[in-house]
Amino acid sequence: MSVDREVALSRVLATVPGFQVAWERYLQQWGPGVDRGLCNDFGALTAFVVGEIAAGRAGDVAELFVVAEDLLNEGDNYVSDVVATCFIESLVNRVPDEIEASSLISLLGPASRKRAESWASFWGGEI
Repeated sequence: MSVDREVALSRVLATVPGFQVAWERYLQQWGPGVDRGLCNDFGALTAFVVGEIAAGRAGDVAELFVVAEDLLNEGDNYVSDVVATCFIESLVNRVPDEIEASSLISLLGPASRKRAESWASFWGGEI
């Protein structure tokens, strides 16, 4: 059975309790009853993760990358695509301006790393 968007989001939120305040602010920006789209949700998560890594707190979000790896492998097509595009690729886009490649690479699992390397290569770079 593949993981759908509701399960994926609940797993992510349970994994990163430090994200709760930023999540609440994000939800307030959208207002009640609005379908934000999972990609937008992961965009808010990405911004939080970049801040944590840049502040030297990568260990605080390490478990999230285990969940992201699981979602790449076990998510339905929508979830897997969102994790790849709106989380992993978005993080790669922040290297080196906002986070160091080595900090990101150390957090990636095999499927995540493969996706990150493919994305960087697509744009003529490397991670």
